[in-house]
Amino acid sequence: MSSLASTTTSSSTTASSSKKRRLETHDSPSAPTNELHRWALNNGCQIYSSIEIKPSPLGDSGLFVSSDLPSQTSIITLPSSCIITHSIASESEIGRACIKKNEEVGEKFIMQSYLSLGRREVEGHQFKDYLESLPNISPDPCSWPPSHRALLNGTNLGHAVESLITSTRLDYVNNFPEDFKSRVSLSDFIWAGGIIRSRAFPGRLGREIASDGCGVLLPFIDMANHRRGEPVEWVKNKNSSVSLKLRDGKVAGCEIFNNYGGKGNESFLMSYGFALDDTSDDSYGLELGRRGEGGGVVKVGQRQVLEEAVDTLREMLGGAEEEV
Repeated sequence: MSSLASTTTSSSTTASSSKKRRLETHDSPSAPTNELHRWALNNGCQIYSSIEIKPSPLGDSGLFVSSDLPSQTSIITLPSSCIITHSIASESEIGRACIKKNEEVGEKFIMQSYLSLGRREVEGHQFKDYLESLPNISPDPCSWPPSHRALLNGTNLGHAVESLITSTRLDYVNNFPEDFKSRVSLSDFIWAGGIIRSRAFPGRLGREIASDGCGVLLPFIDMANHRRGEPVEWVKNKNSSVSLKLRDGKVAGCEIFNNYGGKGNESFLMSYGFALDDTSDDSYGLELGRRGEGGGVVKVGQRQVLEEAVDTLREMLGGAEEEV
């Protein structure tokens, strides 16, 4: 298939280097990954003829090109029927059960429930080949073994991970339909949350935008690994299909990258389970406060916290009165 034309609105992103550190690596693309390629073509997905799924130097499978590609090429166009949205999840058996139990349950929860059940009851599922291509262990820290999560102890990220695991557990206990708990475990539900965090694209690429910011899943397109500053576009076409468009040309044998956005390692690790060796987008969140007489943290105004922080810095610098 030759290059595919894309239309209408587009958006580009910025990001951070392709060098990843992961807990696990895979030596070769699995049979389910090859089935995903066939499923995509059989369901109306337009894929540039030289696109291949191969082992990536980053440790996972990735998308590669076997012949030269010109610039401004739409390499994959996914029809709306192949996009997993919160609407599809809401109309499913488990989606309806979630809404019946709690009408105010969020779209992210319904999407997570839909994926977790699909993982266990994949036969006959609309997205069977996509579900089977997904990793058995989600890459994000919520799915890491306790010994690995312990490495994050004492960090903002470690606290965020444990808080998310706790809230996910409470969501499962309180909102997951009782009739489905024998079919879907808490581990399945945590796995599905990680899949969404690590693979979802902005909700604006779907037919409608979820009220709670739930994104959409784009099978096959999400096979592309990340590289900082990669000039790509996610294009929503007039017929509601979505294309991955490369601005620059590629030579035969190159890996094709996506661009996950300009994030620091804390964000990359939380959502995707990898960190970058060389990034200029790194940051660190600093929470400021002070202790009360009884030892508890006193909530004070932002200006007061900053003034106290400046006073502390002056003391550390030897009492200097110069501007800090």
